[in-house]
Amino acid sequence: MNVQPRQLVFVDESGDPGLSVSRSSHFIIAAVVVVDETEDVLIRAKIREYRRSLGWRDDHEFKFNKVNKTIAKNLIKLLSPYDYKVYAVVLNKNSQITPDNRYTLYNQVLVELVKRLDMANVNIRVDGDVGKTYRKKTLTFLRRELSGKTKISTLRYEDSRKVDELQLADIAAGSINRSLSDKKDAGDYVKLFGDKIIEIYNI
Repeated sequence: MNVQPRQLVFVDESGDPGLSVSRSSHFIIAAVVVVDETEDVLIRAKIREYRRSLGWRDDHEFKFNKVNKTIAKNLIKLLSPYDYKVYAVVLNKNSQITPDNRYTLYNQVLVELVKRLDMANVNIRVDGDVGKTYRKKTLTFLRRELSGKTKISTLRYEDSRKVDELQLADIAAGSINRSLSDKKDAGDYVKLFGDKIIEIYNI
């Protein structure tokens, strides 16, 4: 019997998932996908090594909107030798999507992201602190909406301060969000990710 490897998927967001365009014009959910669990250990070790080299505590997060941008760029560069992929979905809140509430909007974007992965035996870890009922509703929604070979084995919401790969997903989501801005460094971060970014899907 062939056992399919678990696809390790780490998900974080950038932008505001609320309905108001005035808060943010775009909402982005990005996934860092690591197929090889051994590679995942190496990525996690490198992130921790870099954090300690900065003199930070072990629970000090790499967050795109909070860290010095040179630090964000250096982290992306340090992880370039490792095997991971980035997928993202960008929602333009001026589009025709008219969700009923923040929860609906978030899950509509999340399901589009998981569709892009097109993988079986997916183990998803999402940044966030939610209750058991919310997690169960989200998992039920995703499984109902998905088609093709994408199958979710587990869905967990976790504190990104304790999951280094979620911090990498935050850097990826923030980088893509920055690329949509008119800031001077808008494209710098996405360029550093290079061909690790497999798809940025716009809705």
